[in-house]
Amino acid sequence: MDYTAKFSGRGYRNFSVKKDKLVFDDLENEKRYVRIYDLKSMRELRQIRMKNGCSIRFLPFY
Repeated sequence: MDYTAKFSGRGYRNFSVKKDKLVFDDLENEKRYVRIYDLKSMRELRQIRMKNGCSIRFLPFY
C-alpha cells in the first residue's frame, strides 16, 4: 500500500509498507535515495540511490 506524508520543512515524501518492510523515499543533500527498513528488527536493510523521475513502485522487490 502506498502513502504520501508531509514532513516539516522537507515537503512531501512517499513511503510504502509491504509485509514487514518499510520502503521510504528520502532526500539527502539534494540526492534522492530509497531506504528499506525491516520493521521487525527496526534497522535499515538497504539504501538505493535513485534517479529523478523514478518511483518506488518500480523497484523489483516491491
